[in-house]
Amino acid sequence: MPSTTSTTPSSSDGWRPLECTISLPAVSQIYSIPKGIGPILAGIKVDYSAPVGFPDTITVHATITRIGNSSFEMGYRITSAASEDETVSTGTVSGVVFDYNAGHSTPMPDSLRAGILELEATGAG
Repeated sequence: MPSTTSTTPSSSDGWRPLECTISLPAVSQIYSIPKGIGPILAGIKVDYSAPVGFPDTITVHATITRIGNSSFEMGYRITSAASEDETVSTGTVSGVVFDYNAGHSTPMPDSLRAGILELEATGAG
């Protein structure tokens, strides 16, 4: 899965964004999702258990832990190669399927739900 990482100059408040883009197939085309329907971040929680030094290579493991009518949760585990693949962080992301044209949540399309369940069952991705 190709990815790119870049930084931009820090803003006046001192924050420097780190951007990471992961190229994936167009989910809306694969699962026949109507235009304007997509995920929106509702919440995030991260627990750090060990420091990550520099240089290091980290791996982010992800899974869907819950699928509701219009919401879902993903679990994350980050491991460190320098620490022999020790877990250095875990996290949870809450998302909502959102209709960007109407400005509100919408039920998850059946085709997307089926695709997620299939992906999770096979462990592929």
